[in-house]
Amino acid sequence: MGLSLVPLLLCTVVLRRWLLVLSVLALGMVHLAIAIPWWIDQGIDESEDDLIVAAINLEYGRGSMDDVEALVQRHHVDVLVLIEATPATARALESSTLADDLPHRSGEVSPDASGTLVLTRAPHEARESPPGFVFGQEIVDLGSDVTVVAAHTFPPVGSSTQVWREELRTLGRGIEDEPTRGLVVLGDLNASTGHPALRELMTEQRLEAAHRVAGQGWVRTWPRNSQIPPFVQIDHVLVRGLDVVDAGTWPVADTDHLAVWARLAAP
Repeated sequence: MGLSLVPLLLCTVVLRRWLLVLSVLALGMVHLAIAIPWWIDQGIDESEDDLIVAAINLEYGRGSMDDVEALVQRHHVDVLVLIEATPATARALESSTLADDLPHRSGEVSPDASGTLVLTRAPHEARESPPGFVFGQEIVDLGSDVTVVAAHTFPPVGSSTQVWREELRTLGRGIEDEPTRGLVVLGDLNASTGHPALRELMTEQRLEAAHRVAGQGWVRTWPRNSQIPPFVQIDHVLVRGLDVVDAGTWPVADTDHLAVWARLAAP
């Protein structure tokens, strides 16, 4: 919206419609005031006890495992979520360094888009996959302190919009009764914070967007490797009961998504 005001402002200046110029400037100031917090780092200092999480949609398992390995090694990732994990993904994992770095695994692979895997550095306890989703969702407990929800909601395309909305509501209901421990929801939600449905989920469940807290500004994770440059963040790290230290994105070849990662700490 902010960028769209620029040509409008130029037109009003050229036409010398001074009242409209003032109105556009006032609207621009309001937008700027709303956007500034997205660029201010509100994270805390890092420590050796921080939890580093990451997620990537592999686009039917085609994403480069070498790039995923580099992400895990660069940021010393403790929890990795692989969305759209296929049998080829499982085979690639066996011959990668991830088998040693993140040896504990749960979830299922699938030849279509419904496969989801959770890989962790320390042992975790996998729960039963929650019902009510087209794609695979996974929930794991990291000891008694943190619950991780690996999320992949159905895309809101055409008549599937209602399915997408209902899945976001189901996701909210599923975490509503979680005990007062750290909670991380990460993965491909096929929604941006510009969608009221996701904002409603975050407000009702008291979830914070890690990238916003870290002051990352306009984060864009999709679409990559297409004629249209990335313009929206649909891959998220949402947290409750944890402090955000830092967050960012990571390029992975051969998929249309950027990976997202976050460094988190107990409050």
